[in-house]
Amino acid sequence: KPTRIVSINLCTDQLLLQLVGHKRIASVTYLAADPYISYSANRAVGLVKNHGLAEEVIELRPDLILAGAFTSRPTTSLLKKLGYRVIEFKMAGSFETLRQNIIKAGEVLDEEKKAGRLVAQFNTALGRVAPNGRLVSAIILQPNAAGAGNVSLLDDIFRSANLTSISLGQGILGIGWLTLDQVIWAQPELIISDVDPSWPSLGHFAMRHPAYRAILDKQGRVPPRVTLPANLWNCGGPQVAKAVSILAKARADALDLRENR
Repeated sequence: KPTRIVSINLCTDQLLLQLVGHKRIASVTYLAADPYISYSANRAVGLVKNHGLAEEVIELRPDLILAGAFTSRPTTSLLKKLGYRVIEFKMAGSFETLRQNIIKAGEVLDEEKKAGRLVAQFNTALGRVAPNGRLVSAIILQPNAAGAGNVSLLDDIFRSANLTSISLGQGILGIGWLTLDQVIWAQPELIISDVDPSWPSLGHFAMRHPAYRAILDKQGRVPPRVTLPANLWNCGGPQVAKAVSILAKARADALDLRENR
C-alpha cells in the first residue's frame, strides 16, 4: 500500500480524501480546504497543503502522486522523469467516467472494496431519483453567465433530473459561456445558481445586475431559482448524486408552481 500519497489536483484530492485516512496522505492541494469548491474540505483539515509545484512535491518524498489530466504538464513530466509514480485521472465529463475514476483510484490506492462501495452508493442514490413527466428548461448561472452543454458532467446531471439546459441550443460543448441577452432570450423555466463566495468578486457582483431579475419564462412569469453548491458537481464523485437530487426536487417544485399559478 502507498503510505505517502500526494495529490496535486482538486478533483484527485476529493477521491483521495474519500478513500484514504490521514495517516497515508502526505499532502493535498490548498484548494482541498476551501468548502466553496471542495466537498471534502472538512477531511482536509490538518493535512499539509501544496500548490502543485514539483519542488514542493519532491520535499514530501511521496510514493504515489495523483494528478488530473489537465494538471500542469511541466510538473507531471518532471516528476515522471525523476522516477516518481504519477497516476493521472481523466476529467469526469460523464457519470461513466466518474465511476471509472473512483474504481481506478481504489486500485492505485489499494482500496478496491471501499471504491466499490462508493460506486454502489452513487448508483443507489441515483436510482432513488426518478423524475417523471416532461423536461424542464434550465440555466445554471455563474460569473460570466456560464452554461453547460453536451459532453459535460452537468449534462448528465441535468438529464438525470429531467432538465434540459438552454445552453444546448447555443452549440456549447462542455462548459461554455452565455451572454446576459442570450439567457434572457432563452426564457428558462428554472434558474440554478451557486452560493455566494465569502470573498469579493466582480463576476458575482455582475450577477446582481437588475436584468437578471427581468428573466421571464415563455409564459411571461418569473422562473423559480434553486441554489446548487459548486462543490457537489465541479469534481466527479459520489456527491454528484446529491446535486441530481437537489435539481430533481427543484424541477418538481417548478412544475407545481406553474400548475398552481
